[in-house]
Amino acid sequence: MNESSPRRWTMMFWCVVLVHAALWTLLPGLLHSGYKPDVIEQLFIGREWVPASSRHPALPAFLVELVNLITGRAFWSPFFVSQLCALATVWGVWQLGRKVLTPASALVASLSVLLYWYFTIESTKYNQNLPYIAFWTLSILFTALVACSSRCSNACLSFISFI
Repeated sequence: MNESSPRRWTMMFWCVVLVHAALWTLLPGLLHSGYKPDVIEQLFIGREWVPASSRHPALPAFLVELVNLITGRAFWSPFFVSQLCALATVWGVWQLGRKVLTPASALVASLSVLLYWYFTIESTKYNQNLPYIAFWTLSILFTALVACSSRCSNACLSFISFI
């Protein structure tokens, strides 16, 4: 392999991931006439900034409310938050895969995560599962990085992702 190979794999990764995120943000935003019940629940909890409901902690609701505030309550914003969670998950798998696999294998492993049910059809139903999948993936990544190096920043990121 030549020296440009890692860069080529990285460019392929970002092209596929960003196209996936754009399609799964824009198409549901254009084709759906309303939100699914889980999305509506997140929107209401997030809008009130309630620390927790009787059903769930409020972090996923806070994420969707934050994006709503940034986008001016655009209809597609919950779909965008879903894709941000998918992007964080796939990026975490990509980073971990690059540490232990060849670039091609890391690309295949990370992009295969995009086929997961919660990152395709189910991503239109933004709920508690999507942010937690992302946080668990990042927790595993940062914990592995702590185990491989003694950098304080990795330890801090690992700790924050577990909270």
